[in-house]
Amino acid sequence: MREDVCYAGFAVRFFAWLVDMLVMLIPMSMLRFARWVLLLSRVSVPMNQALLFRYTPLDIAAYLVPVIYFVAMTWSQGATVGKMLLKLEVISVERGRLTFWQTVLRETVGRYLSAVAFIGYLMILPDREKRALHDRIADTRVIYACQGNPIRRPDTVRNRNADAAPPDNVTPSAPPVDLSKPPESGETPL
Repeated sequence: MREDVCYAGFAVRFFAWLVDMLVMLIPMSMLRFARWVLLLSRVSVPMNQALLFRYTPLDIAAYLVPVIYFVAMTWSQGATVGKMLLKLEVISVERGRLTFWQTVLRETVGRYLSAVAFIGYLMILPDREKRALHDRIADTRVIYACQGNPIRRPDTVRNRNADAAPPDNVTPSAPPVDLSKPPESGETPL
């Protein structure tokens, strides 16, 4: 367990998930409205026909939209909208950026297994690093900013600063003053 980070517990992660569900309400409502219109029209269109087993393209879209949201946001930003609002971030065990496949594993298979009887999420409660089953599977942690903990991933900050050119309007600073000896006759003390 790392001492310099604060791990996010069950309650704060649950509230972040509720915010994400509110965000997903808009696209999911649009999909449900499209399904309702197609059912009422009784028109045989490909969107209303079984494609894979008994699932229609609308069923598949209803699954893929949240998956794409969670994977894209977690991989690109390190957090979903709900996690950002609560200042949470998903990091790898080395406190680095998540790989794409690590994110896909966490947000698909890992979340599915965590949802089985909700036991995977309840694993957060007794764990010192507050890891759910999907965190254990993908070797991730969810942290939040406290005690000066930076939200930005170290590799992102380092790469951004390395590529940045120094600004033109910076004036050089004064040379350091040696306070161990008294000022000379022409110098003024600070």
